[in-house]
Amino acid sequence: MALLGLVMSGCASSKIPVSAARFVPPSAPVAPPESTAGMPAAETPAVISTEPAIDPNLKKIQELMDRASLMFDEGERLLRQGRTKEAKQRLRDSTEMVKNSPFSMPQYPFLQRFYLNLKSEAAALENSLIEEQERGIGGSEDKHEQPQVLEPAAVDALRSINLYQITVDPALISMVSEDVKKMRFTIPIALNDRVFRMLEYYQNRSRDWMERGLAQSGKYMPLFHRIFEEEKVPLELAYAAQVESMYKPLAYSRAHAKGIWQFTRAAAQDYALKVTPWVDERSDVEKSTRAAARYLKELYRRFGDWQIALGAYNCGPARFERILARYGDISYWEMAEKGVIPTETINHVPSVLATIIIASNPERYGFLVKYSKPLEFERFSVRRSIRLSDIAEACNVPLDTLKELNPDLTRMVTPRDDPDYQLKLPLGASLELEARIAQLPETPVIPPRRYRVRSGDTWATVARRTGISVRRLHSLNPRVMLRRGQTLTLRAASIQESSRPARAAGARLPEGQRIIHRVSPGETVGSIASRYSTDIKSIRKWNHSTASLRPGRRLTIYLPK
Repeated sequence: MALLGLVMSGCASSKIPVSAARFVPPSAPVAPPESTAGMPAAETPAVISTEPAIDPNLKKIQELMDRASLMFDEGERLLRQGRTKEAKQRLRDSTEMVKNSPFSMPQYPFLQRFYLNLKSEAAALENSLIEEQERGIGGSEDKHEQPQVLEPAAVDALRSINLYQITVDPALISMVSEDVKKMRFTIPIALNDRVFRMLEYYQNRSRDWMERGLAQSGKYMPLFHRIFEEEKVPLELAYAAQVESMYKPLAYSRAHAKGIWQFTRAAAQDYALKVTPWVDERSDVEKSTRAAARYLKELYRRFGDWQIALGAYNCGPARFERILARYGDISYWEMAEKGVIPTETINHVPSVLATIIIASNPERYGFLVKYSKPLEFERFSVRRSIRLSDIAEACNVPLDTLKELNPDLTRMVTPRDDPDYQLKLPLGASLELEARIAQLPETPVIPPRRYRVRSGDTWATVARRTGISVRRLHSLNPRVMLRRGQTLTLRAASIQESSRPARAAGARLPEGQRIIHRVSPGETVGSIASRYSTDIKSIRKWNHSTASLRPGRRLTIYLPK
């Protein structure tokens, strides 16, 4: 499973400043901190070993890299909100800021590496997210069918934490050492430089991130613990979800991993998680948690060590198998010291262990956490395609509540032809929905449009003939090599407006029932009244006003007895 690092923010709208170390290796020179006049210098614990830089330009370069990183983060946030034009400009500005700086890159190789990494990350982020969005985790112009906005994955910026810049308070080392001796954990909790520095990081630079994440965990921990107990996986590992996504079902990483547990498409297939145009079970909280528990258990069976299992969860087991084959039976921490695993993976395990320690007693470590109420729901079988907005209205439930309970619905519409699909509803809502679901309109699908490749066709000629950009053609037809007679997809399947209640041919609508009619282009109050054998006056009475009969408006109709 390709998983990256840890965003020390929870969501794009509340991001805290991220260090420029995201794009530069920890070995790069760092400007010395400013001294405080009249104050004695803090004694550095034995676990820290840093040498102050001498070059006076280093501080200015560090500030430049920080500004560029913040601008990059803003571009990432805009891109995930769908504001593509503004996002591209921010990403471009972040690289141009470094490129046009007065500092010579050949003179400062770490600045040149930062620039190249920044440029590469910007291109990868833009391409991966646009590709995911164009493949239609949505695509309808109806505001009720727009997909929920994907959020930055917490795991994406684990590389941004430079542990070598963190000074640990000796009092924290003493307190944690004593606490861990008294606590009972079902996995080994290593205490070393990396774990202590991560604890210090959370207590100071990322306190808000930790508090918000633990508060969010209240929604899911009862469910996580039940599933982990059933799968016989240590309960402490449920806090890895904070490091992966900060418990956000719509978290999406640069590695194309999604959900609370950050599954890629390939890993989702390995653990029977469906990824279709309608449903992405990587965002299904219950199913993805069970898949994550089974994956962690499989990694432990393979390596016999929970710390290596967590590292393999981050960057894949194949890398660790190669390391063990080359170096023999060495520990995860020896691998980290040798630098044979990626920086984000080096930081991943200390992040999880630090989170477990803090979560065991947040108040003792200075965190004020107000836990969210546990998520409760009941299931309801839906065997046809119905808009989530219509279901919300039928059972008198806020649409946002249904979205929160069903983040796996990529189009805000239940899947068609899936008799096994179960919609999650608030407790008690299924009885009301069962009484009204027969009157809810179905949403048919427009089949994709096709193009048959001719002799001599190139992507450019197909684009000219169809009026579709080359990039869009590539996104609709991934990994396709053009050859004569081949059929290309020119339009993703999308949801079509349908205002007719679903019924069999010749069947009569039930009398005296309340239905919801969605206005189609060209319809008038008179034509709607005629259609349902009622009168204009009644329709106006039921809907207060029909002066604005715009397409898409919902009208309440009571069928005559």
